[in-house]
Amino acid sequence: MAKTNQYWYNGKGPMVYYGEVCKGRGHELISLSGVEDGSGIVAKGTITFLCNTCGSNVTTTVASYMAAAKNNTSKGCKVCKKNLAVAREAALRAARPPSKTRQRRRVWSKHTPLKTREKIRQHLLSEINPHNQRILELMDRLQPPPPPPGLQADDMHSKVDTHHIIPCHDGGEERVYNEVRLTRYEHWEIHLLRFEAYGQFGDVYLFNFCWKQLPEEFKERLRANPLAWRFLGKVMADSD
Repeated sequence: MAKTNQYWYNGKGPMVYYGEVCKGRGHELISLSGVEDGSGIVAKGTITFLCNTCGSNVTTTVASYMAAAKNNTSKGCKVCKKNLAVAREAALRAARPPSKTRQRRRVWSKHTPLKTREKIRQHLLSEINPHNQRILELMDRLQPPPPPPGLQADDMHSKVDTHHIIPCHDGGEERVYNEVRLTRYEHWEIHLLRFEAYGQFGDVYLFNFCWKQLPEEFKERLRANPLAWRFLGKVMADSD
């Protein structure tokens, strides 16, 4: 026998029955739609309820809802189950030991928002140290100064390199806003200052290949740095 929604909302028949079932599962019945099977129970149709656990309005079939109630399924709803699954997955990821790739991504994420020259400048100004002060000076310069007369073509003061302000090994991008033109001497100086400020291997890696060309003052500073021996110990020992 077909029944109308008006009959159910008067607090009679199926609305009372399913209201009690919902209350036992931590829900509040909102509406029913379907066909009564003659015993006061809606056998086919849908049920809409408010979940008191997550505050969601959920619509599902009457058959699946009653099967869950009959099997003593835990309180909540499909939204609660999804949120619980997401929380469990997040907990498993947090408990997992970090891989080298994940560790690198944490460093990169620090510089992800730095997509313009001005953002890079503000980032450098937020932490004052010798490296940041020096690179800010070089960023304001239009171009490297001309080399003194009489220098060899391969001299460190005549060669010009492109330097990444936020290095690629620390998440910087190969874009114009992250680049500055430096002489070879200034390039080595900046990487040395950055290594002394942050202790990152990427800033001294290139010294493995140009140790013989480094100015003696740079070599002395690296020899006096215990961390430098960890990265450049072989090349420094061979040169002594």
